[in-house]
Amino acid sequence: PDSIVLIEERELQVTRTGHVSELPGERTAVDVLKDRLKTERPSPPGELPLAVRQVAGIREGVSLSVRGDFTMPMKGQAIRVVLDREGMPLPALVHAPAAPSGMPPVIVAHSDGKEKARDLAARFQSEGRWVLNIDLRGFGETMNKLNNFYGDSDGSDSFLAYLLGESLVGQRAEDLLAASAWFQAGGRGKPDIVAVGWPTTPALHAAVADSSAFGKVSLLEAPRDWTEVVDKALPHRYSDVVHGAILRYRLEDLRKFLGSRLAR
Repeated sequence: PDSIVLIEERELQVTRTGHVSELPGERTAVDVLKDRLKTERPSPPGELPLAVRQVAGIREGVSLSVRGDFTMPMKGQAIRVVLDREGMPLPALVHAPAAPSGMPPVIVAHSDGKEKARDLAARFQSEGRWVLNIDLRGFGETMNKLNNFYGDSDGSDSFLAYLLGESLVGQRAEDLLAASAWFQAGGRGKPDIVAVGWPTTPALHAAVADSSAFGKVSLLEAPRDWTEVVDKALPHRYSDVVHGAILRYRLEDLRKFLGSRLAR
């Protein structure tokens, strides 16, 4: 009714400007975190594998199975396979070399899915290498097209993982570790890993968590570092976050830990 007078927004403000951070001496949440980071002591290098497993929730002994009938492709072929990890389907393409060169096999994970990585996988195949071109959970054919959280296709999935005390980074790292174990069980040796885009953070975690899983580690088109996100108060993809991790280690710490295994 006309007798109801709506209160203007400025009348609801507790502060003069409507922003607490503009008061003298006040700080934002980012400022508080920056100060805390200055006093926290990251894990020493020898403790990084355990710290990564604990914080990201990466378990030991993860494995894959194959859904349906599957035989390895003939020389020069690429065959689709659906791998299964605890009920989660992980579509992949297995590329067989036309002329095996004895070079290590390669696991390829691309944030735009395995179809986007076909040319990259074919290049490794042409070098005489076995290739597993895989869609990690939330990428490619497993991308969540129903929900949108913080503008990211996998934002709702990562938030649910957080509520369960896990992280999507850790789950994807387990996907990669299980893929490595599957490859090695077939007698093809320790694979190199090539991650493009958002899978670089899970790949980095997986390689540090288990040094026996991968040979060379290539991180292409990696997103900005967590430290830069905090220093500059930048937006970042929610699924690339491991809650509490930056108080135990920085991504740069993990890269340094890999040493010569990290491809330059």
